[in-house]
Amino acid sequence: MRFTGPWRMAESFLIAICLAPALAAEDTQGFEELFKRAQEHRIAGRTGEALDELLALLTSLRAHPELRDLALNANKEAAEAYLSRGDRSKDDLARAAACFEAVAAEQPQDAFVHYRLGLVYRELGDNRRAALNLQDALQGGFRNLGVQVNLVETAFASGQSVLGLQTAREVLSPSLRSPDVPLRLGKLLFDHLFYREALKAFQLAQQAAPEAFEPRFRLALTYYLLKGYADTVAALQPLSGLESNPEAASLDASAEAQSGHTETATSILRRTIDRFPESSHPYINLALIELDHGDTEEAEKLLGRLRSLPVQRDVKVFYTVNRNSCRDLANALDQGNPPKHSADTAEFYYQLAVQLQQRFHYASAVELIRLAQANEGTSARVLYVAGSSCLNLDPRSPEPIQFLKEAVARDPNFDQAYYMLGRAYMRRGDLEGALQSYREAARLRPDPSYFLSLGKALAKSGMSIEADRDRAIETYEKALALDPSYTEAHLELGRLLVQMNQLEKARTQLEKALDLEPDFYEADYLLGRLLYRMGDAERSREYMASFEEKKSALMEQSVIGSGFIFGGQ
Repeated sequence: MRFTGPWRMAESFLIAICLAPALAAEDTQGFEELFKRAQEHRIAGRTGEALDELLALLTSLRAHPELRDLALNANKEAAEAYLSRGDRSKDDLARAAACFEAVAAEQPQDAFVHYRLGLVYRELGDNRRAALNLQDALQGGFRNLGVQVNLVETAFASGQSVLGLQTAREVLSPSLRSPDVPLRLGKLLFDHLFYREALKAFQLAQQAAPEAFEPRFRLALTYYLLKGYADTVAALQPLSGLESNPEAASLDASAEAQSGHTETATSILRRTIDRFPESSHPYINLALIELDHGDTEEAEKLLGRLRSLPVQRDVKVFYTVNRNSCRDLANALDQGNPPKHSADTAEFYYQLAVQLQQRFHYASAVELIRLAQANEGTSARVLYVAGSSCLNLDPRSPEPIQFLKEAVARDPNFDQAYYMLGRAYMRRGDLEGALQSYREAARLRPDPSYFLSLGKALAKSGMSIEADRDRAIETYEKALALDPSYTEAHLELGRLLVQMNQLEKARTQLEKALDLEPDFYEADYLLGRLLYRMGDAERSREYMASFEEKKSALMEQSVIGSGFIFGGQ
């Protein structure tokens, strides 16, 4: 027998209920007393006794559909009992969710139940369901700060950045008296690259707590990433004992250096090093300033001192090298100067370059890889970091292809270098070179991203050649066989199927892409056009409106060089 309404729970949960002792079917007068007694047990902390009685009650109430309200209340009470267990497990959370879901199925307008469900699903790690239920709670009238803040967090955690951004905007206002909420939301917005909105949040936090360090530091850092260097300095200066904090002093100095006040910057950092010789922050930022101004010898001295320190996590790199040294590096390689053959030093510089590259500090990575090359020689890995960094600095320049071609010549099994070479060829418009490089990368290592890029190149070359389009489809399918949740592969397969007029198949792929990544506005756009062709004008308009909304919001994101390294060796 299948149950509906308040009885629609997970089967395992129903089995657990059935194991509880049942009451006599005719004992309807005792149901209310049993419920009240169970409630008293829970409030008094006797959770086990409360659950025994509630499960027995729910089992017996299955024969009394006329006592619907009592069944709903018993489900709510059972959910709260599971949640009140001191050592609650994941199973307890799942059972609590099943109880709340039973109530929500019968009373979908119960905003408080949706709120509680949202919190339970969040604790279970199901942020998509958590966000959905928190939205239902808000729409049902349960509007308080806790619901909104939790919705922001679960929205971002489930890949719904637009929802997170929109909800955060609703929350942030001058009426917030405590710095905690704007600081919390500011961090989320910052982490998801919404720097301008994060700036507003940190301003509110700083106004609520003018003397507090973290709101002001966060505000200054956000100004810095938005290239508001004078504002960065102004935000930091009121801090008492600025130079007693090497991280804040390094940020202040980096802002001064970016404003052209190099002497002021180096003076701040050298004083900070004198006061805090064990802190890694000032060494790396001062070394990058020296490299940017061509003083390699002084930079190497500073990096040597950094290397001698114990390993430190989260060493903040604020300063961004401004010059592009890719041409200089290419000339140095052409000259063939013998390396210093200092393996340990080369490894240190190489690891710093990789970490800077991973944090979008491409020009800084090139400066460090030049030092690695001077010590190690022109190895394949040095050429790869040089090529991939230079590709990001200037994709139209000849150096990326020069470095990456040499990298694969030195190491024919270097799949990542072949893949990056393919990207470099694509940016230069050399489709045949891209196809050859992507094929070789995928042959060396079957990686979903390699097959995706190869499929895109095949699709582009096959705009008028059916065989290439078929090969592109096969290639996308290989990517999805390796990673069924690869959102971009679903999108590109859907796009190609639209071009081939296989609309139903295309619709399945595009809907899958949106299900995996709700913010993927390009899928909205393609679905809007597809549905218009299929004659569904109303749904088409909905998707196109969603496309415009998401694109407008996500265009506010920024990818700016920021981050940290691991200091020391």
